Amino acid sequence: MNEESRPPRRNLLATTARALHVRSVSRATAGDPPFLSLRRVTFCVEADPRIVNYDVVERTRSDAAVICAYFRVDGSIRVSLRTVLRPPLVFGRGEAAGDTVPCVPLWEVAAGLIDHDETPAEAAARELSEGLGFSVTASSLLPLGPPVFGAAGVLAERLFFFAADVTGLHRSAPEGDGGPLEDFGDFADIPLTEALEGCADGSLQDLKTELLLRRLDEKLRSLEPRS
Repeated sequence: MNEESRPPRRNLLATTARALHVRSVSRATAGDPPFLSLRRVTFCVEADPRIVNYDVVERTRSDAAVICAYFRVDGSIRVSLRTVLRPPLVFGRGEAAGDTVPCVPLWEVAAGLIDHDETPAEAAARELSEGLGFSVTASSLLPLGPPVFGAAGVLAERLFFFAADVTGLHRSAPEGDGGPLEDFGDFADIPLTEALEGCADGSLQDLKTELLLRRLDEKLRSLEPRS
């Protein structure tokens, strides 16, 4: 990676991303069509007479791609993380309209929904460009194990995990996804070992990010044994 193209390095465990305070303007039922739909299903299990009612969240695009950019510096592996404004973390606990509440930064790898005409790897490559500014091909990505269900209690979404070796690649300004939530983010390039320590001590709290980082560490150790 070119030194001049790299965002200012932050120590994830020693510093905090810029503090944001968000004001709730209004609350209303989702529009038509909503991004998410809630459907109540009624079913029974074979040979069991009980009727079960269950609420399921549905979305037009079901699955998501998760991708981590990593690069080598002086024999060590560094990973690129970012923060994105996540409204459910701000407004998901009953704040009233007009309340101003702090938004705790959530450090993450890049991720996004898979379009209907994309493979998971194609979506991952697109998200890497939109979220972190690296241009890579889908065929160059390193798959990191099978997909997993991230919230099986409410949603059928599967998460597909990938990594991209961006050592020496030019980094452009991230394109973003066209929405405002990524405009308030920060970036951090930190050692993979430090990121894993953050998973252990709670400074890195995103589930998909922790799983990807642990899979990446395991994969790299199997490919390039490190002392």
